[in-house]
Amino acid sequence: DETQWPDVGALSAADDLAISGAIAPVIVVIPDVKRSGDAQAVDYFVENDLLPWVDTTYRSLPDAAHRGIGGISRGGGAALRIAANRPDLFSVVGGHSPAIGSTPPDLVERLDAYDGAIWLDVGQDDSLAGSTRQLAEDLDKRGTKATLHVNPGEHDRPYWRSQVRDYLTFYAARWR
Repeated sequence: DETQWPDVGALSAADDLAISGAIAPVIVVIPDVKRSGDAQAVDYFVENDLLPWVDTTYRSLPDAAHRGIGGISRGGGAALRIAANRPDLFSVVGGHSPAIGSTPPDLVERLDAYDGAIWLDVGQDDSLAGSTRQLAEDLDKRGTKATLHVNPGEHDRPYWRSQVRDYLTFYAARWR
């Protein structure tokens, strides 16, 4: 939900990184999407509700080259699906301990057409480590470059908190 990213320190890390000049200033949007079980509803929400709201509310750069999407656990799976379904909307996607189940062939096929940067990471003791590794392997077999990071940790906020600065640096590196 919308509390997870602030709880792992994403907002303070974004401020610190931007102030230090390590990343360009970013707009971080953290919606609480209750419809996450319905992939079409999430896609609709992002494309037709969230992105137009962000672009009219903030001084954003409203194009794929300046937009990324990422999520943790179920949100990581949703971010990967959304980027796969709408590759024209995002230049970078991150799946952090992504809950994708066994690697869905349609997700691999659709991400194969995505030409943006893909970051996958998971804690080595996370129950999702196998499916995350398998997704990276399946993408690699198709020639799709996805950077996989397997780090010490589990499926919990301490793990994501230890990685959040790397996540933000990955996303913002594309927007310099």
